[in-house]
Amino acid sequence: MRPQPASSAGLRLRMPERATVATMQYVHSDEFVQRLLDRVAIRELTARYNRSFDLHDPDAFASTFVRDGVVAIEGGPEFAGQQALAGMCAGTPPGLMHVTTDATVDVDGDEATQECSLLALKRPAGGGGTPLLMASGSYEDKLVRTENGWLFSRRLIRLDGATPTMAGSGDPET
Repeated sequence: MRPQPASSAGLRLRMPERATVATMQYVHSDEFVQRLLDRVAIRELTARYNRSFDLHDPDAFASTFVRDGVVAIEGGPEFAGQQALAGMCAGTPPGLMHVTTDATVDVDGDEATQECSLLALKRPAGGGGTPLLMASGSYEDKLVRTENGWLFSRRLIRLDGATPTMAGSGDPET
């Protein structure tokens, strides 16, 4: 790490209320570090959500939510409470792979929001071949800081629509 010149050694980045890396300003380092830690923890929670769902671990999946957490699929079903969330995970056929990208996270004390893009891929049976894109969309998340760290209170899934491979035949008409 490159040492800072003596004249800038006391400066710290300050993040406005709706901060992004591009809008950071100088302030106390403790606040800056906490905001970075919160963002990292929320992104890691998202990765645990993805992996536990994709690996069919209903208990681990449900544990990424508060007790009365909700997954709502726009125009589709809603799953409320950890038991329903675990059932949602257990009832999904194997081979799904979630990829989330382009996350924006806003933290306000012990509450946060996150928006990120979603790609849902289907792994080929037997482990060979290239995964196929099933759907794309986005998540709109509400999170809360608990004694066990950040957890989802609500995830709204907005799907862009099915791709031909979602029907399984490759034929857009089926």
